[in-house]
Amino acid sequence: MEGNTKYGSSTVLLTSVTAEKGKAAELEGFPCVSPLDDDFLLHKEKQIPTQLMDKWRKAALAVSYASVFCAFVIGVSSFVISSLAKSSAAFGFGFDSILDVCSSVVVIWRFCGLAGKTYSWERERRACIAIAILFVLSASGIFIRAIRSLVVEKHAIRFAGIEGISGVSLIVYSCLAWMKFSIAEKLHSESLRTDAFNSTSGAGISLGMIISTVVYQANRHIWYLDASVALCIAIGLFVYGFRLLGHFLPASAKAGDLEEEFK
Repeated sequence: MEGNTKYGSSTVLLTSVTAEKGKAAELEGFPCVSPLDDDFLLHKEKQIPTQLMDKWRKAALAVSYASVFCAFVIGVSSFVISSLAKSSAAFGFGFDSILDVCSSVVVIWRFCGLAGKTYSWERERRACIAIAILFVLSASGIFIRAIRSLVVEKHAIRFAGIEGISGVSLIVYSCLAWMKFSIAEKLHSESLRTDAFNSTSGAGISLGMIISTVVYQANRHIWYLDASVALCIAIGLFVYGFRLLGHFLPASAKAGDLEEEFK
């Protein structure tokens, strides 16, 4: 910069000052980096227009209410059949159906109220943790019942109701799972996707009960197949439940640490 003074012309170099200002402006342009930045950007991308969100949210609620009703009826029927036929698989199926009721109630909570009308990562996280805990609790009950049946060599009793409830449940749970997966994809909802997995397991259990019943009728020496199906159910629920907890609990700890840092 050149200027005239009473002592003559002078030249002032403002290179360092300009560089400092440029550096400050450049730094202001950078976002604050935190452990949750990647998650934040990912969840921001998942947001959809409000009108579409409301449409699919209502669809999620409708499917969840239907799931609560169907799963409750199937669950109660399975417990009754389990006591009559001494079937561990039917007991496990009843337990899984009650789990489906509870997980659908959690999904209803996720999409109810003002917070449910928009994409909420915090609600998704809490809902998934609650469903994961339900998975582990349900798996524990099924596992204990199945092991007890194997130890005391409890043979299942032939009961026509098993084939009936299994066939109906296979169709109902397959339809519910397909609808839940489709809506979860539109809403980018992890909680609804987890609930859909639960309905898928219900359909798988139904198919397993049909197969074990047919095999047992053909060969009475394979009495342990019923309890083995129940054990497979329990292990699957255990693995998926702990997988969910391992994914979402660290995210909760990160959020808590970040909140403390900014206090």
